[in-house]
Amino acid sequence: MVQDPFTLLSYLVEHANEGSIIPLKVSGNVLFLIKDGRFTFSIYILEGEDIAKIRKDFLPTNLHKVIYEVIDDLKERLSSDLSDLQIAKEIDAAKFLETMYPKREERREERRVIRKPRERKEAPIANPLDSLRIRDNVHLYPLLKLGTSFFSMVLETTLGEMFNLPNASPFMIKDGNAIPYQIKDLKSIYVVLSQAKMDTFRERNPIADVQVENNRITFFSAMFLGEGKGEDKDFTFIGRKAKGVEKDYTFFRLSNKGSVRTISRKVISVSQDVNLGVGFFFWDGQTLVRTGGLDLLKSHEQGVMTLNEYILLNSLLVSNSLSFYSKVMTSIMNMGVSKRIPSHLVKDIMDIDSNPMSISPIVESVTQDEVRFYDPVEYWYSTEILGESDPIHCKEISHYVELRKSVIGELKNRGWFKDFLI
Repeated sequence: MVQDPFTLLSYLVEHANEGSIIPLKVSGNVLFLIKDGRFTFSIYILEGEDIAKIRKDFLPTNLHKVIYEVIDDLKERLSSDLSDLQIAKEIDAAKFLETMYPKREERREERRVIRKPRERKEAPIANPLDSLRIRDNVHLYPLLKLGTSFFSMVLETTLGEMFNLPNASPFMIKDGNAIPYQIKDLKSIYVVLSQAKMDTFRERNPIADVQVENNRITFFSAMFLGEGKGEDKDFTFIGRKAKGVEKDYTFFRLSNKGSVRTISRKVISVSQDVNLGVGFFFWDGQTLVRTGGLDLLKSHEQGVMTLNEYILLNSLLVSNSLSFYSKVMTSIMNMGVSKRIPSHLVKDIMDIDSNPMSISPIVESVTQDEVRFYDPVEYWYSTEILGESDPIHCKEISHYVELRKSVIGELKNRGWFKDFLI
């Protein structure tokens, strides 16, 4: 019997025992609802060989609100009204989940063994990120030390990689040697880092994922609101003990259809506390740590990076429509951001938006509703490396730019980044 999705999901979450695995089906898709804890549940969505995850914490007083949020997520993710959502009694959930991962590994192994040299140029890349893994003649921005290595952003490709470096300073790798270099334009670094996004459903960012000591960590940047007073916290991250301040953060999610929603998560910060910021985060699947970032209010006032520019950089990841950006900006302001901003900055934000060409130097031109823009990597390279006062389309970096666009396009075709943290 098919029930409406709200009634069905509410009943299952309220009455399922902790650890229960409930198979569901809707519009030809298979889902699993897992009751992780008394006030926590997750929904796993099978997408070919990949799995998307929606995880929710709730209280008895807000369960109905949480269920509606999950329904909205599923509708967008599956492009379905969920009218045929029902329990899939014919699926043995435990057996299915046990066998799924070995089968995926077998298929990956088969792809590694079987080769067709004559079709190599035309065949799709098994892992599109392999083409971006360039470790020589590149510039590195270290973000986190783990043992003797540093998780670093390769600025030419925006790929996260582990490198053995002498210290946490920026380096250029040339002919295998690490050569220090001095950053002249820190804003250009922030522009590149703003491209590292967390897929909300899969809780990963394949472009900035690395394996460290049999653990996967993911780097991403995101705008946040700090909520309430934090508490000192001892924690362990990738086997290393550390101290920080734990508090609730409100994040902003952007879907590829333009909807913006908020999500709250507990974060341990080892960086200076700010009210409204853009954070640099690391996630190991259990603990979310903020290691740095910028105070967005100070950054806006000092002209380093305005709120307008940061939102534009994120909205352009989905659409180059000016109205799309305006819709996202309006949603963000109406979701609590305007209350955290002094009135003179609210006016400044409105003034900037009245002239789209002034939003960011990456804007090349605006024609009606279309924004033409320089790629963030082009902006970094032309201003930081070439020393240009304004960004230019430079042939020295064009190969990396086109390669990165191709890889991101392939990832999106595989279902990535339908919804991400701004």
